Amino acid sequence: MNNKKTIHFKGNAAGFFYYIGYGIFMRQHYDLEDICFSGCSSGSISASLLALDINFINAVIIPFNLQAKKMNKLALMGNWKGKIRQYLDQILPKDIDYTQLRKLKIGILFLYKFQLFKSFESREDLLECILSSTHIPFFLDYKLFYTYRGKYTIDGDLFSRYKCPEGTFLIDCDISLKNRFSPKTAEQIIEFISTGYEKAARDNALANYLSTERKPNIDKEALPSFFKELESEFKKKYDSNNILN
Repeated sequence: MNNKKTIHFKGNAAGFFYYIGYGIFMRQHYDLEDICFSGCSSGSISASLLALDINFINAVIIPFNLQAKKMNKLALMGNWKGKIRQYLDQILPKDIDYTQLRKLKIGILFLYKFQLFKSFESREDLLECILSSTHIPFFLDYKLFYTYRGKYTIDGDLFSRYKCPEGTFLIDCDISLKNRFSPKTAEQIIEFISTGYEKAARDNALANYLSTERKPNIDKEALPSFFKELESEFKKKYDSNNILN
């Protein structure tokens, strides 16, 4: 796995939807079969989606349905951890052998060092690894630390200046910090995804990095089809709310 090209996602909180746009573009234009994905903080979730080939529609709709109904910036204060756990439990496949997963690396900051985990004992082990990687003290669940494999952990992206291994391609989020931590409307989510897709399309460094993996036949309708299906799913949610009300 060390000889494979690796794409690393930095943390981004709700800017996670921005990375969905990047992911759609990469799946549309490149063969990712032999690409590894890594991430730290919420970037670990983005890496997992690509490494496990998870459906992006589900990856968007599930957190949209789980998020707090209030749209104020502190609506998720103290509730993030439970929401992330629910999301991961719904999104992580249950029919694969996680001990054989070789395309994913998750960054965790222990109290004494930063470490990239490259192997996982089970689905639950990966879930706990991601929860540890995303742990912002107090904000997520009012607790200072999380624990992984018996050791205290904290958000590695927020509290360390870790360096990705040489040869790794780094993707960061252009979404402003103040817009990353509040619940998102359907319109905002679509805007985030579009922004990420457009940035990926202009990312010449990414194109050069993945040039040998370029697909010969590109599905030009990938993004319009995705948004059409996504908007249909959003409408189902709104219709359901109207019925309940």
